[in-house]
Amino acid sequence: MRNELELAADKSTTIHPNPSEICNILTLRYNPKIKPLLPIKTWDRFQPDSTVLSIGDIENSILDSLKQKIESNKIKKISIALSGGVDSTLILAILRKTFPDIEIEAITIKFAESVDESSVAAKIAENFEANHHIVYLENYLEELPKAISIIKMPFWDLHWYHVVKKSQS
Repeated sequence: MRNELELAADKSTTIHPNPSEICNILTLRYNPKIKPLLPIKTWDRFQPDSTVLSIGDIENSILDSLKQKIESNKIKKISIALSGGVDSTLILAILRKTFPDIEIEAITIKFAESVDESSVAAKIAENFEANHHIVYLENYLEELPKAISIIKMPFWDLHWYHVVKKSQS
């Protein structure tokens, strides 16, 4: 009998999506009905990395990677997802400090019936001289079939689809 991986790789296999399984993937980030292909990692199998990096090492690694990608590709404009949280604010700050003349498009996704951080994100974008755009989503799942057809696999983190879509407009 063929396993799930062999079936998924076979282009002639007809797939009939099960709505409850799609719901599991989008909400739980996995489908409990599918057996994992790799062994599950648990704390008793954890092997800590003995390499100790300083904050300076990490910062230099991030900056070197950014500089290499942006300069080698002669990028003039960058789009980023800006939630208003610490991570995206830090990325924006690093980009602006490292590339003071680059055009930055900061894209915030605003969901219906959800906590709205778009005003915080707008202030952050203004502070770092980024063009701020708010994409308002009334129905989060409306474009799910189209997004899945592009990516060719189900995924739960649909806001990235909308960030990329806005950055290309």
